[in-house]
Amino acid sequence: MMQAGSRQGEPTFHISTAWLGGLLALVACNPLKFKECRDHMTLSQQVLLDMDDQDIDEVQKSLTAVQSTIGACDGVVGDTDVAKLKDAEGKLTKQLSGLRARAAPKARPQLSAAELARLKDSGDPDCPRGQEYEHPQNKQRIRCTGPQVIEMNEAQAIHQFNERRGFTVHPQGTTLRFESGAEVVEFSFKEAHSAAAAQCVTITGEPGIAWQELVARATGVQPRTMKLGQPIATSRGPLALLVEGGGEQFVVKLGSCPSTPGQKPYAEPSAAPAVSSH
Repeated sequence: MMQAGSRQGEPTFHISTAWLGGLLALVACNPLKFKECRDHMTLSQQVLLDMDDQDIDEVQKSLTAVQSTIGACDGVVGDTDVAKLKDAEGKLTKQLSGLRARAAPKARPQLSAAELARLKDSGDPDCPRGQEYEHPQNKQRIRCTGPQVIEMNEAQAIHQFNERRGFTVHPQGTTLRFESGAEVVEFSFKEAHSAAAAQCVTITGEPGIAWQELVARATGVQPRTMKLGQPIATSRGPLALLVEGGGEQFVVKLGSCPSTPGQKPYAEPSAAPAVSSH
């Protein structure tokens, strides 16, 4: 069994799992109330102990397990214990980001001069329109002409996020969840293998990304036109917008999406009242 943070005897990354044992003792005193929390913590402990910290898939699995534990235990155990869980989440997120940054990108096929010219003139249908990128062969800016995230069907979502961008995919019934570090994109379709766009698209952004930026990336809509609590005018017609989270990390929901239990919609902080000069 490999300890979290070790590979062939060289410690590179460390997360203590001692706090999990203390939480398990607390949970044992309240078996009915804390059963779900206990089960998640037991799983997290084992996943962390078995983790190879240089394997992207294993670090992603550990991060998902810890995030599930936070969801199950937040409000059930003390704030100090939840803070330790979130500290582990932060370390795993940082480790995963570093591994992805060092990973070799998928090789792009070499294009002929004629193919590069056509790409420049016609655009790239393999990335969402409204975006652009610099082609590595000739450094020219290529505009994207493919479907927006909110327009993607199941096959298009898999191609864009898993095959092209390297996100880990987690299918579950009519839902596809794509994960890359702290960034999560979830498509909820009316039926499995749907050829139609998702009924709901949920995007959890990386820390520090504004909610307007997340919506713009998914819809192509200019941020200046967006207002909280009002539908977004998209190529599919008006789509309901729900923003949750806030501070360091936002979650945006586009379409017919349920709110997250226990979460209130995000509201912009109100301006501080003026101080009287009297």
